[in-house]
Amino acid sequence: MSLTTAAEEHPEGLLRPVLLGALMAVYVARPLLVSESAATVAGDGLPLVMLTLLLSAVWWLAGAFRPELTRRFGRADFAWIALLAWQALGTLLALRSGWARAAINVWWEFVGLGTGFLLLRQLIARDRERRAMVAAMIAVALVISADGLFQFYVSLPAMREEYRLHPEAVLRAAGVVAPAGSPARMLFEQRLRSTEPMATFALANSLAGFLVPWLVMILGIACCDRRGSRPAAIRHGAVSAAVILPLALCLVLTKSRSAYLASLLGLAGVAIASRRAARPMARVPRAVFFAAATLLVIALAIVLGGKSLDREIFSEAAKSLSYRWQYWHAALKLIGDHPWFGCGLGNFQDLYTRYKLPQASEVVADPHNFLLEIWSTSGTPAMLALVAIFAGSALQVRSRAAAAIPHDDARRAVEICPTNASVYAILAGAAAGFVLAFFIGLVATVGLPIELLVIGLLSVVAAALVGWRWIDSGEMPRALPFIAVGALLVNLLAAGGIGFGGVAGSLWLLLAIALGPSRTAPSASLPQAAAIGSLTVAVILAVVCHVSAYRPVLRCRMRLDEAEAEPRMAEQSLRAAAAADPLADQPWRSLAAIAFARFERGGDRRALAIWKEAQSELLRRRPFLSAAWRQAGDGYLSIYRQTLEPRELTAAVEHYQRAVALYPNYALARANLALALSAAGRQKEAQEQAAEALQLHELSPHADQKLSRDVLADIRPLAKQHADDP
Repeated sequence: MSLTTAAEEHPEGLLRPVLLGALMAVYVARPLLVSESAATVAGDGLPLVMLTLLLSAVWWLAGAFRPELTRRFGRADFAWIALLAWQALGTLLALRSGWARAAINVWWEFVGLGTGFLLLRQLIARDRERRAMVAAMIAVALVISADGLFQFYVSLPAMREEYRLHPEAVLRAAGVVAPAGSPARMLFEQRLRSTEPMATFALANSLAGFLVPWLVMILGIACCDRRGSRPAAIRHGAVSAAVILPLALCLVLTKSRSAYLASLLGLAGVAIASRRAARPMARVPRAVFFAAATLLVIALAIVLGGKSLDREIFSEAAKSLSYRWQYWHAALKLIGDHPWFGCGLGNFQDLYTRYKLPQASEVVADPHNFLLEIWSTSGTPAMLALVAIFAGSALQVRSRAAAAIPHDDARRAVEICPTNASVYAILAGAAAGFVLAFFIGLVATVGLPIELLVIGLLSVVAAALVGWRWIDSGEMPRALPFIAVGALLVNLLAAGGIGFGGVAGSLWLLLAIALGPSRTAPSASLPQAAAIGSLTVAVILAVVCHVSAYRPVLRCRMRLDEAEAEPRMAEQSLRAAAAADPLADQPWRSLAAIAFARFERGGDRRALAIWKEAQSELLRRRPFLSAAWRQAGDGYLSIYRQTLEPRELTAAVEHYQRAVALYPNYALARANLALALSAAGRQKEAQEQAAEALQLHELSPHADQKLSRDVLADIRPLAKQHADDP
C-alpha cells in the first residue's frame, strides 16, 4: 500500500482523535470499577457499554455522509461479530429456561468488549497513538497497584482488627447475615484472614490478571529502548524502575500462581524480543539486567510481604491445580450436556453444582479457564469463534509483516503526518476515564474513592510529561503487545475472567494495539446504505441496552435501597423493585425473608401467603439455583412444624428433592431431604439419603461443607438403620 498525505489518508479531521480519546476513557474506566460477576449482573458496567455503542454509532454516521472514509475489517473482526451473534442466540434461549437477568447483562458486557475492539481497529492509525494508549494504561496500572499496596499494608490490617473488636458491626456493614458457627461466617472469616490485596477488583486473581500484561509491557519498553546517551538511559531506567517495582510487588502479593507463571513467560518473551532489538554488544548486559531485576523483585516481595508470603504459595501449588482440574472436569461434563449454546452467559454457577465433584471446594462462578468459560456458557460455535479471533489476528500480523513498510518510508510518514492531536486526545481521554469511573461509581454497587480520582489524574499528567519523548518518537517492538496478550491468555487459562471488563478490556485493547495501525488492514469505501444500516444497528443496540438492562436494574436497585432505609415500607418498596425489573430475583428474595420472619413471630397467614408467592417468583427466575430450592424446603419444613399441615411437609420434600437433583454432592441438601422424608414416614428413602449425606460429609475436606454436630446427630441413626438393613 503506497503512502499518502495526512489529508488523503485521514480526511476525517478531528472526528477520529475525539473518538479515540472518548474510547480511551472507556478503557481506563473499566479496571477502576468492579467488574466481576456480581457487579456485572448488577449492571455496573452497562454505562460503558452504551457509551461504546454510541461512539460506534458516531463513527458509522460519519461513514454514511462521508463516502471517502474507508472501513477496514479482517478475520478477527468478523470472528468477533460471529461470537456476539451466537451468544445472542444463546441469551434468547436463557430468557426462557435460565437466569435471564444474568444472561442479558453478561451478553451486553461482551457487546461492549467486542464493539470497543472493532472500533479501535477502525480508529488506531499511527504508532504514536499506540504508544500513547500504552503509556496511559501503564499509568492506570500504577495507580491500581498503589491502591493494592495501601490495602495490604494499611486498610486490610485495620479491618481485621476492627472485626476482632466488633465482629457483628463489621458483618452488618458488609451486608452479611452469618450467625456464629455458620458456614457463611466461616467463609467470611476465612476471606478476612486473607492478606491478598484486591484494589479496585473483587478478587485478587482479577487484580493479578490486570497487572500481568502491563507489567510485561513496561518491562519490554524498559529493555528494548535504544537510546544511546548515558544520561537518557539513566533517566529512562529510573522511571521504568519506579513503575515496575510497585506493579511487580503488588502482583507478587496477590499470591496468584497463574499470574506468576504468566509473568515469567512474558518475561521470557520480552528477553527474546529485547535480544533481537538490542545491539550485539548490549545483549549480555540486558540478560544480566533481567536476572538482577527478577531477583530484586523477589527479594523485595519477601522482605516487604512479611509472613503473608509463606511456603504454602508453592507447597500448595499442586492442591491449587487439583482444584482447577475439579472445575474443568465439571465444566466438561456441563459442555457434554449443552454442546451448542452452553448453559447461558452468567448461568455457569447455577448449573455447576449439578456436576460438582464431592471433594471440590467452592461453588465457582466460572471454570477458571477462558476457553472452557466461553465453551460452557455459549457453546461450541462460540468457542471456535473465540479461537478464530486470535488465529485471525496472528494471520493478519503475519501478512502485515510480509508487506511491512520500510523503515525509511515509515520515518517519512511520521514527517508527513506531524500532528499530535490524536495523542493529546488519548491522554485527555485517559484523564477523563478516571472522572467517568468516579461518576458511574456514584450509582454503582462499589464506587471509586475520591482519593484514587485525584491520584489518577495526577498520574496521567505525570505519564504525559515523563513519557512524552517516548510517546512522540520512541520505540515499541512489534512483538511486545502480542507477548503481553499471550501472557494474559496464559493467566486466563487457569484463572478465568474473560467476561470481566476490568481484565478483558486490557486483552482486547492490547490485541487491537498489536494488530497495529488500521492502514495496514484491507480497506474499502463503505456504501452509504451499509453505513446507515450499521449506524442504525449501533443506535438500536444502545437503546435496547438501556431499556433491557441498565434502566431496570438501576430502578430496581433504587427501590431496594428504599426498602433497606425504611423497613416499615419494605414490602411496597420491594414490590416496586420487582415491577421495575421483572427479571430480578433479589426483590423476591428479600420479600420472602421479611414475610417469613413475620410469620414466625406471630403466625400471620397473610405473611405466609406472601412468602409462598415470593418463593415461587424467586424460583421461577433462578430455576437451577440449588440453594434457593433448599432454602424454600427449609421454610416449608419449618411451617409444617408449626402448622402440622401435611401439604407443607409434601412441599418441603419436593423442594428438597429438587435441591438435591441440582446439587447431588452437597451433604447438607441430602441431610435435609432425609429429615423431611423421615417426618413424612418415608423411612426407606430417608435412610438412603442420610447414608449419602454422611458419606459426602466424610468425603469433603472443606470445613464449610461439613455437616454441623446437630445435623450429624439427627441423621446418624437413619444412616445406621440403612447400614443395618439387609
